Amino acid sequence: MGMQYNPKDVSGGGISPGDYPFRVSSAIEEKYGTGNRGLTLVLEVFTPSKAIDITERIVYVPKALFKMKQLAKCLGFDFDNPPDAKTLPDNKGVVTLRKDRQGKWLEVEAFIENPAAVFKPSSAGSKVAAPVAEEEVPF
Repeated sequence: MGMQYNPKDVSGGGISPGDYPFRVSSAIEEKYGTGNRGLTLVLEVFTPSKAIDITERIVYVPKALFKMKQLAKCLGFDFDNPPDAKTLPDNKGVVTLRKDRQGKWLEVEAFIENPAAVFKPSSAGSKVAAPVAEEEVPF
């Protein structure tokens, strides 16, 4: 007998797409099943109601390096002279989250270059989360 959950009950956890502060929990460079190398990040994202973990994979291919450039600007490292991935955990920034193509999960749309610009609506018109009070952010 299988477990008693309903697979169709999947949702985004009640968290709206928008801009949220995050902390890098882990960062590992690895080779993916496609044969491409990349960086797998686990981000602890702080929302007004709870902290959630989101995994982001940045593949080292020309079309995807824009995301690495965003990450570099967000965390303050030199894109042209990248640090060791082991130095990324505990770094903090701000990320824009959106729903995936099926509308079930939150995924990283962008890393925000200037955290002072937090909570400004994107040009895509996505919903922006309410600001998080400074005393609620654990860093």
